Amino acid sequence: MAAEFLTFGAEGILTRAASLAEQELSLLWGFKGELTTLRDSLFKLEAMLRDAQHLQVRGERVEMWVKDLEDIAHEADDVLDEYEYELLRRKVEIQNQIKKKVLNFFSRHNPIAFRLKMAHKIKNINASLANLKNEAASIGLVDRSTLVNAHLMILEDLTGKPSQTLIKMKSTLLEGMRLRRTSLQP
Repeated sequence: MAAEFLTFGAEGILTRAASLAEQELSLLWGFKGELTTLRDSLFKLEAMLRDAQHLQVRGERVEMWVKDLEDIAHEADDVLDEYEYELLRRKVEIQNQIKKKVLNFFSRHNPIAFRLKMAHKIKNINASLANLKNEAASIGLVDRSTLVNAHLMILEDLTGKPSQTLIKMKSTLLEGMRLRRTSLQP
């Protein structure tokens, strides 16, 4: 009876450990996706921040939202700086590393451990940005690209089908937004 209880407890612990390991591995493999999500979210929220700065009436909620966005942007900037520093450090280290490969795996500069640490930080920042984006809608801040698409959909509904003019207008607007985004990239 006691052996069954111990076996059941061990199975539970192993199941939780396997689940945690699976989550960590999926986060590690999704690292580039998290970086892409972070970059895209920052561009969208940067545009919303510029829009918020041009509002005639800025209430206390908008001011708090802008402050939260600035805090998250600074945190994201710190994480990206840390990531870039690690890439440069690793590049220099690779030049001097041929005989230290085994020792490097166990050092504090383990690339897998670093990627996992960065993935957690970026995932947390992405979650904060998503929450901030949801909050922005509740205080009246919206992404202009969303408004453009909504207006074009209304025009399409009124005419029954998209006309060539509407299609050209939409592609021109989207191209302008894409160019603005790429000009903002470092």
